[in-house]
Amino acid sequence: MQPLKATEFKIGITADLHQWRTFVAIAELGSLTRAALFLDSNQSLLSRQLNALERECGARLFNRTGRGVELSEVGSRLFPQVKTLLMDAELLENEIRGEAREPSGRVTVGVLPSIGLHLIRRMFGEMRKRLPAVSLKVFEGSSGQVEEWLADARVDIAILYRYGAALPLHEQALAVVDSY
Repeated sequence: MQPLKATEFKIGITADLHQWRTFVAIAELGSLTRAALFLDSNQSLLSRQLNALERECGARLFNRTGRGVELSEVGSRLFPQVKTLLMDAELLENEIRGEAREPSGRVTVGVLPSIGLHLIRRMFGEMRKRLPAVSLKVFEGSSGQVEEWLADARVDIAILYRYGAALPLHEQALAVVDSY
């Protein structure tokens, strides 16, 4: 009979998954400012986290440009592995919390001020009843701002006015309301 032996994992740099989540957000969005908005953080905090991560790795993960940041050679090599690590960690967390059976998490909604007040109050009430583990975060802005937030993935859902019969391919009509 062989003696029992545990698998030994040597984890140091990968122990803080929040830093790696920041790394992925910055890489995908190409900007500390956009990543800070997406992560509901501030740019200086993300900059400090990124500097600490680069020190721990002993290499530059990004090249700073006049328009933001781009992955360095090292960052490009690490990116797919880090993304897989984070997806696996999220699957594990979902399994642990039982989220595979009941939706949970935060949904960020972008709306126009003219419809936000009436719609959001009802949406919060329905969400609380039907999906208590889901929380809503609401951004109000002009049509152009809401479109930009949707394009930058700062919001998950945008509620906008659309005129005409045809919608762009990536959009889905949630309701049709006559306006006067």
